[in-house]
Amino acid sequence: MTKTETEGAAARRLKKISFCYSAAEDRLLARIQGVDGKCSAAWLTQRLAQKTVEVLCSHLDRVTIEKRDASCEYHANGAERTRKEMLLSFRHAAAIVRHDPVAPVPEIDLDGTSLLRSIHVCLARNRVVLTFDLAVGPATLTLNQDHVWQLLQVLLNLFRRAKWPLDAWPSWMQNRDTVNSPGGENGSKLLH
Repeated sequence: MTKTETEGAAARRLKKISFCYSAAEDRLLARIQGVDGKCSAAWLTQRLAQKTVEVLCSHLDRVTIEKRDASCEYHANGAERTRKEMLLSFRHAAAIVRHDPVAPVPEIDLDGTSLLRSIHVCLARNRVVLTFDLAVGPATLTLNQDHVWQLLQVLLNLFRRAKWPLDAWPSWMQNRDTVNSPGGENGSKLLH
């Protein structure tokens, strides 16, 4: 679907999304629920998930403001880290702490679940709008910065569970503990 076709169709607004990893499919399952309460699902490939992660990590890096020179380095746990990396790590941890668990998107019949063809990302300073190009039409999910951090943690934990490469994540995020974060070791957690 081209950008013009996506913009022309009335996009369904999403209320929440849950992800889980399917070893049988070697894909992520995105279960989504619209503000109208209707639920659907789509398969997300490793390639599309990784590209989305790269865009989101890059965006958060760009909008994270420093008050001092980023070239100054600190030594933490034997590793050199810039102030910006420390600030990003702190903001990430703060977003994870602010995560309020809610019920996941209800299970649905997965027969006929299609492959998610693309995710369009619209970036703004304080929010991100993800438009999922679903077989039934576009669906949008608006995330504040905390939700973006939480989404990244969910995806990172699922990539670990799937044993997929972690190239898209910065090292300071890869080294975070997964047990007490959204999408922890058990995989399926709600994003929004």
